[in-house]
Amino acid sequence: MAYPAQGQSQEQQQGDEIGSYNWSKQQSGFDSMAAPQATTPLPQQQGSGGGALGGAAPGTAIGAVGGAIAGNAGKGAAIRYTPSKYGVWLMKRLLMTALSFALLSSPTLAQDSDWTIGSRTLPAPAGASDALREAIASTPQPDVARHIRQTTYTTREEWVESIRAVDAGNARSAEALTERWKISIVEEKIAGLTVRTVTPVDIDPANKDRLFVHVHGGAYVLGAGRAGLPEAILIANWAKIPVMSIDYRMPPEHPFPAAVDDVAAVWKSLLGDRPAKSMALGGTSAGGGLTLASTLRFMELRLETPGALWAGTPWADLTKTGDSHFTNEGIDRMLVSYHGLLEGAAKLYADGRDLKTPLISPVYGEFKGFPPTYLVTGTRDLFLSDTVRVHRKMRVAGVVADLNVYEGVSHGDYAVVVDSPELQQAYGELGVFLLKHLQ
Repeated sequence: MAYPAQGQSQEQQQGDEIGSYNWSKQQSGFDSMAAPQATTPLPQQQGSGGGALGGAAPGTAIGAVGGAIAGNAGKGAAIRYTPSKYGVWLMKRLLMTALSFALLSSPTLAQDSDWTIGSRTLPAPAGASDALREAIASTPQPDVARHIRQTTYTTREEWVESIRAVDAGNARSAEALTERWKISIVEEKIAGLTVRTVTPVDIDPANKDRLFVHVHGGAYVLGAGRAGLPEAILIANWAKIPVMSIDYRMPPEHPFPAAVDDVAAVWKSLLGDRPAKSMALGGTSAGGGLTLASTLRFMELRLETPGALWAGTPWADLTKTGDSHFTNEGIDRMLVSYHGLLEGAAKLYADGRDLKTPLISPVYGEFKGFPPTYLVTGTRDLFLSDTVRVHRKMRVAGVVADLNVYEGVSHGDYAVVVDSPELQQAYGELGVFLLKHLQ
């Protein structure tokens, strides 16, 4: 596998505002998941790539890693990078769980789809859907050492530069999904914070007066502005419910407890207009962790809790604790390893506080009295243990908790392949769960 060269200058065009950031668009943009290059595009296999090093796999929804938007994907335009921009590109590949999405054709199985993990051979999962298996088969094996080296940021400027670039691609991906499903988005202020209400064309009659309150993922650093909307759009479309996404504050400017405080402020305001049990709260990855932490905060403040929670592969423990952090390192094609970007983001978010503080790592909190919770993970997920530990702790506390584990799914993979059974089932069954538990 050839890797992109580094040390090249970047051509830029006019600024584009993404959330509270201003960034400069690359001449070729982030509209292709082709790897960044010095002067010429990397060779592109027909239908190859996956979310890893190389082109985007056709048929995939590409997450915080940015990527191809309908009409632009697969063009193989070269992207010129400075050394730190290589890290931006790899970050875009690794954090698909901020969930921006490409709308492409079906994938083609790569000829050499097996990975070698030590002395073991890991084939693409035969028990997964054809769409997911082919996307995995076309993903080159992750390189753990390179991942750690290229996603370890040491200065605030490196973080800000990377965040801006990734969020820009995610915002454009949200626009593509909006156009695909004819979603309407209305922006307003609640408790001084920007929220965006995503309304699908088809709302289940039972959900006419209900609301899903969404908190986006992205390792607590990604997803500002419309970059945080792709999963909200998925939930609105597949669960057939209006979704309000909170544009909460994030590091490096606003570390913990800003995000928890923001969600609590919006929730308290909503309680003045709606019954608590008519609303759900949820998100994927950091969004799932923030959902759990915010609910702990609601209980501390003696606020009524939601009627249901969605915790998709929640980042419930910001320390490297749990079997899957070790067994799935180098196997999770999205996150790859705790070390590098995740470890850095955890420290940036906690801002010197103990990572095991329950409002930072909610698995260490008390779940007694929690609302019914719908959890999703996969057998290749780095956060499989986070999800399982949350589920076990909830069940011991007497909480209704529905755990769904998908074969072959890496972190957030259920939201990556747009037309796959895994995506349709994960969000479609979330819709059924909400119909059952919301009032």
